[in-house]
Amino acid sequence: MIPGNFFSKCIEIERLIGSIYAHFAQNANYDDLRRDMWKKLSQDEEGHALDLEFASRLSLKNEQLSTTIPIGLLDELLAHLNKIQHSVQQHCVSDAEAVKLAVEIEVEAMVVHSRNAVEFHDEELRKLFLALGTYDSKHLHPLAEAYHHLHGHEPVSLTQGF
Repeated sequence: MIPGNFFSKCIEIERLIGSIYAHFAQNANYDDLRRDMWKKLSQDEEGHALDLEFASRLSLKNEQLSTTIPIGLLDELLAHLNKIQHSVQQHCVSDAEAVKLAVEIEVEAMVVHSRNAVEFHDEELRKLFLALGTYDSKHLHPLAEAYHHLHGHEPVSLTQGF
């Protein structure tokens, strides 16, 4: 059985990531192309949150739904994201630092999603979560390009610890 707060924590994670990206989108020190990237990523994260809200409602009618993800893992990610959000709101973050942070965030989210084994008996929920699982890797593509442009190499070193 999925804990009652599973979906609420997942939704909070998506919205927190979106909030960080929205903050970056408002930084006038970044060029328009980069701010557009942040705005799109922020909107994508809100879309993920809405998908999860829908999944939460679907799961209410499916009492056989279960997950193997430890809620503590979601709590750790939330705590880390809250620290990042607080930090970026308190300090001006360079373009290069913002991209590096975003790559780290997306990799951390991918790690959590990869640890999340959810058994779905409802086909609609299964398809929804399969789609959500591909979003993180799609987000990494424009971020990896930006990272390469700013740092001169791929962000491979950031993903090796995961």
